[in-house]
Amino acid sequence: MSLHLPLPARKNTTGAAFLAAALFSPLPLSLCPLPSATGAGAGNAAPFRWDTTGGGANHYALVGTAAGTGNTGSDGKIVWRFNADLARDSKPYFDPLAVAGGPSLTLPRPADHPWHLGHWFSWKLINGVNYWEEDKRGRAAGITEWDAPAADLRPDFSAAFTLNLRYRPRPTKKDATPPPAVLAEHRVITVSAPTADGSYRIDWTQKFTALADARLDRTPVSGEPRGTSWGGYAGLSVRLSNSLKNVTTIASTIGRTRYDNRRRMDVFGAPAVEQSGEIDGRAYGLAVLAHPSTARSGDWYLIEQRNFTYTNAATLLKGPLTLRKGETLTLRHRVIVHPDRWTPEQLRAAAGAYAAETTGGGD
Repeated sequence: MSLHLPLPARKNTTGAAFLAAALFSPLPLSLCPLPSATGAGAGNAAPFRWDTTGGGANHYALVGTAAGTGNTGSDGKIVWRFNADLARDSKPYFDPLAVAGGPSLTLPRPADHPWHLGHWFSWKLINGVNYWEEDKRGRAAGITEWDAPAADLRPDFSAAFTLNLRYRPRPTKKDATPPPAVLAEHRVITVSAPTADGSYRIDWTQKFTALADARLDRTPVSGEPRGTSWGGYAGLSVRLSNSLKNVTTIASTIGRTRYDNRRRMDVFGAPAVEQSGEIDGRAYGLAVLAHPSTARSGDWYLIEQRNFTYTNAATLLKGPLTLRKGETLTLRHRVIVHPDRWTPEQLRAAAGAYAAETTGGGD
């Protein structure tokens, strides 16, 4: 891990220049170029600090300081934390995720689904082995394992994490030796610095390589043999906080979504979705964008129930996917944590800007 301490502030974009960029940009305000975070506060004191001591080994948090005011920070409040302690975490995940200075928008290990980890990635089934659900000890039948992440915590309060992961069946009493890994993953996650309104983005680039023939599958959906009304999920997920009230969901293609009688919905072919709600009278949102280069890009599994708000970038919604040994699969997604509720037009603008980017978060 390379840990950078805040450096003396650089000359920042002026308020007038930022305002001009905001006024003439087609993007939401939260995505416009902003002054460097290191230049905020009296005497150029930094509004944030890095914390790698709380939560466990390989846990990394951006925390507000006393120099942060309003939406740009709050002393001691965690903006986000990335958790990747192989000894205690079943999968790498983000929790909390908050607009800077605001409440957490994610929910880890709820009683109804204790394997939901706030914001995380998990396959459902690989060659019939379940990597998603966990037993009472927090263990899945399929093991997701990883090397210690390479963490780059930067002076401007952006960050990058690079991980190498492997997926293997959990050994049983019949196994003389541990089963070999069937799938490998190279994962790069980049997190932007918080902007003036407290928003930021998280970019995921994941490259999977089959170490043996690997069938990626999920619970069957309605209309398939043994199909269920809740089938289809697997992949990048967000479980939103139960504190969010008056939740709404929009898709970039259809605007406000319409749910079935179970308050869930599948959306096909939408570049982006957003779920938003209110905590203590203030609105917050979390948008998830799929890059068009991603396999089966734009399919979503969404839930909007009381105390159960959930977004899944459902790569396998239309059906299983088989990788032959040596074949690769690349997934790219962007998550934007922001204040207020976005309109469909704002969501489409963000999706369009992401689609125009040709490179991922790194190799």
